[in-house]
Amino acid sequence: MPAGRQHLYRVRVLWTEPGAEVRTATAHVPPGTRRGDTVDLWLDALGRPVAPPPSAVAVHQHTVAVGICAAGLTAGVVLLARTALRRTVVQHRLVEWERAWARTEPEWTGRRA
Repeated sequence: MPAGRQHLYRVRVLWTEPGAEVRTATAHVPPGTRRGDTVDLWLDALGRPVAPPPSAVAVHQHTVAVGICAAGLTAGVVLLARTALRRTVVQHRLVEWERAWARTEPEWTGRRA
């Protein structure tokens, strides 16, 4: 288990929603929780128990990680585009050189094309 994380236990929890009946579900609670203790329970739009939202530190870490990945991806795309452009330019230069040599070579070597 990673440092700083505590083991959670799955237990049946009971709560009452305003204007509704008593509900039960299975949720994770920290060690030392006793019957009758109040615990925080996060529910989704359908009323199912879900994990709590990420902390500010977790949000910051994810933001930094996504930023680094985006920067790396951008650099990769730029380098790939540069390489493709360079290959195209070099290919055109070689074609031009061949044409120029085809015109110049007979004068230099005395051969006729």
